[in-house]
Amino acid sequence: MPLPLPPACAGCPAQASGWGRGYVPGCGPQNAQVAFVGQGPGEQEHWAGTPFVGPSGVRFNGWLAKAGFQRSAVWVDNVVRCWLPKSVDPAMLGNRPPTPAEVAHCTRVHLSHSLAALPNLRLVITVGMAAADWGLGRVATMDDAGTVGDLWLPFPLASGASM
Repeated sequence: MPLPLPPACAGCPAQASGWGRGYVPGCGPQNAQVAFVGQGPGEQEHWAGTPFVGPSGVRFNGWLAKAGFQRSAVWVDNVVRCWLPKSVDPAMLGNRPPTPAEVAHCTRVHLSHSLAALPNLRLVITVGMAAADWGLGRVATMDDAGTVGDLWLPFPLASGASM
């Protein structure tokens, strides 16, 4: 069952337009030193309420293992926290990329605060184009809510969905 929307979603362009579905918060330990930030939840994440659990999550977990990370030791989040289906028609499968306005709103009211609340965070790795654009400051930056840890180094990776 999808999680209810928090009050901060009230000004979200995706929610206002009727495109946004549900709410999927980031997850991981509060003492995480590494965070992975993706584009946004898909349909399976929407229903599970957890990021990176669908087909892209399977690939993501494989990448983590190959890189020597345990999922239970890293923070996992997205630049947008609601599922953005490709079409409002339920028969059309797939996700659409978030707009710059959606990324700017969601990173400002959710992601930046979540990352800033991780006291040991040292590295943020972005996964996919929307997350890389955010990490490289093309949409919104960490400065919107303060700095994170000792090091802010966006490290872009290809999205699991694109492979």
